[in-house]
Amino acid sequence: MVEEKRLSRKFEFVALIILIIAILAPRLPAIDTFGTVDEATWLMRSGNFYYALGQRDFEKTVYAYHPAVTTMWVGAAAMMLDFVLMLRLFGRLR
Repeated sequence: MVEEKRLSRKFEFVALIILIIAILAPRLPAIDTFGTVDEATWLMRSGNFYYALGQRDFEKTVYAYHPAVTTMWVGAAAMMLDFVLMLRLFGRLR
């Protein structure tokens, strides 16, 4: 029983590694290019969303009532992380 559990965990780990490689392999070579047609639009919306949150202008955080608000939250979080890293690593923004 213990041996089966150990094999199962090894299989799960190997499957996870294969899945990560399968997901990243097509994207990493062109990571600096847009991946979708509307990516620039969502980057702009995420930036505006981040700015509105920072200014506490909450009525400007609503663009439309749809589930893509998650995309704006993730984009805003990524921008905040980028700003913090730039300030910590280089002492300035780009």
